[in-house]
Amino acid sequence: FALLILYYRNLNGVLIPTASALVTFIWGTGFTALLGYNFEPLILVVPFLITARTISHSIQFRERFFEELERWGDKEKAAVEAASGLIMPGGVSILTDAIGLTVLLVAPMPILTKLAVAGSFWVFSNLVSVLILDPILCCYFPTPRRLPKGGEGHWLDRPLRSLGRFCESPMGKALVLASFGGIALWSLYWYQFLTVGDSRPGSPLLWPNSNYNSSARHINEKFQGTDHLYIIVQGKAEDAMKSPQVLETLEAFQRHMLRSAHVGGTDSLADFTRQVNTVLHNNDPRWGVVPQSAEEVGGILMIAEHGAEPGDFDRWVNYNFQHGRITVVLFDHRGDTIREVIGMAKEFVSANPMREAEFKLAGGPVGVLAAANEAIARSDKLTLGLMLLAQLLFCALGFRSLVAGIFFVGIVLLSNTFGMALMAYWNVGLNVNTLPVISLGIGFGEDYGIYIVSRIVEEYRRQGRRDLSGAITEGVATAGKAVLYTAFLISAGIAFWSFSPLRFQAEMGYQLLIILTMNMLGGLLLLPALISLLSPRFITRSQS
Repeated sequence: FALLILYYRNLNGVLIPTASALVTFIWGTGFTALLGYNFEPLILVVPFLITARTISHSIQFRERFFEELERWGDKEKAAVEAASGLIMPGGVSILTDAIGLTVLLVAPMPILTKLAVAGSFWVFSNLVSVLILDPILCCYFPTPRRLPKGGEGHWLDRPLRSLGRFCESPMGKALVLASFGGIALWSLYWYQFLTVGDSRPGSPLLWPNSNYNSSARHINEKFQGTDHLYIIVQGKAEDAMKSPQVLETLEAFQRHMLRSAHVGGTDSLADFTRQVNTVLHNNDPRWGVVPQSAEEVGGILMIAEHGAEPGDFDRWVNYNFQHGRITVVLFDHRGDTIREVIGMAKEFVSANPMREAEFKLAGGPVGVLAAANEAIARSDKLTLGLMLLAQLLFCALGFRSLVAGIFFVGIVLLSNTFGMALMAYWNVGLNVNTLPVISLGIGFGEDYGIYIVSRIVEEYRRQGRRDLSGAITEGVATAGKAVLYTAFLISAGIAFWSFSPLRFQAEMGYQLLIILTMNMLGGLLLLPALISLLSPRFITRSQS
């Protein structure tokens, strides 16, 4: 709000974007409450980003409205001209923004499903709050006594025109394409090191020197570990867990798992049975084995039960000894650790079937993380593929050209690879918390380019004009002002995340700042340079 006041200094420029954001916020939160969804604390950054994008789209309309108002001198005429000029790029941008969230439905996790449904509606509401509400409000608000300079008098006009001419020059094109080519190569190199799951020990949400992570580190140094993985043993009949064959298999499984350097210890009914057997034989360690008959095992456990409190056996078996569990204690829950341990467990299970029971993987905190990591790994490429396909479709329809769709999909693909590479470079894992934030930041990637390219097309065709170089310069100089300001506006809000006591929010803030800057530079530099180099037909063809 303060930045809007500093930039526009009139009610029209300040209150209308704020009203659009407020309407979107009310509709989004109301729809979320209507569905019975709740906001997870770690994805509260998503509503902030959506609201910021609403203001961004509204600022694009503000800039165009003031430009048309300066030209026509009539606010109704200016509102109509601004709306007709931005209906296509604005609509395509909003639809592609929504796709970045909708595709999260592919991941079979409730938290992402809720975010996809509520968030996509929230973004779709911009079609009404910006493209319909903004022109109406412009007609009712008084005309500013002092119009913001939207044309050649604006202080950004000269540097943006110089930037546009730079992108058209042979040296400028070569430099821009070489720079983005280098970024693409750097991104492809680091992308291969991206970890699915947490990439650090302790909680990735907190800083390494936090009380929780410091305590967890000391516990792991002195004791078995802090992260529990449960392997379920599903018996086929009552008292299956009293079978010597089952208990011996449990013992063998535990020995197999202890070979991993990530496993600090294991625990099961087999351990307890051996301990009781030892005690019943005068603590002779030679009796620390599983008895060979079910009757002996049953007798040992019956004696133990008589001296136990209710619930003492719940850590190993259920009430009728049909089902049980093995506890595997790990030193950390990093993605690589979990994949190694789960891989070892699957290897043993497939090689050692049991007649009276079977292993089921896996439960406990680590088991849930393993399932989430596997779901993300399966759906990550599919999510990206669907996002690119949908954006290709909408952009191709909006500009009536498959080449235009490929242009924008290339920007999104570069942005996605760069964002993921940045996570790998900073050792941030791709997990259920980071995936929606990064997906949203990447999904917003082509908005800047859509507005700039749309304005280049419009300038090229205005009044029968056929000067592509002049159209590029004009497009960058006009649409570029709103692009720069909205990028600064969103970045200013995100910058405060760096002061968050939560490491997760601070790191997401850093990454989103860089990704949004990358998207802005792609729209201001890369797309104009490519258009100047290739002269695509969706710009140069005759207007029907």
